[in-house]
Amino acid sequence: MMANSPAEITVIYPMIELRGDMISPLRSWTREQTLARERYRVIAVFAEVDRAQATAMEPLLGPNDELLPVPDRSFAALMNAATARARTPWLVMTEGHCIAQPGCLD
Repeated sequence: MMANSPAEITVIYPMIELRGDMISPLRSWTREQTLARERYRVIAVFAEVDRAQATAMEPLLGPNDELLPVPDRSFAALMNAATARARTPWLVMTEGHCIAQPGCLD
């Protein structure tokens, strides 16, 4: 994230337990929110063994977002690693299979 970014919220999106459509849940956070995009960022965190899957989803991320590899595949390890990098006053933690409502960050 850029040091002068006005982002107030970090959405932590763990790429684990993805079910069926892998694109729509991430896209619901990165492209379909009504909150101005510069006001939040997304950290898409994944286990290193799932790098190919994460790379395929990288085009959905914006310039202030982050694709974060983690050695451990556990949900706790993914969430802890992403939380440590958030650098915003607010965090929103989700699960990889959940599709966000467009206004949920508002």
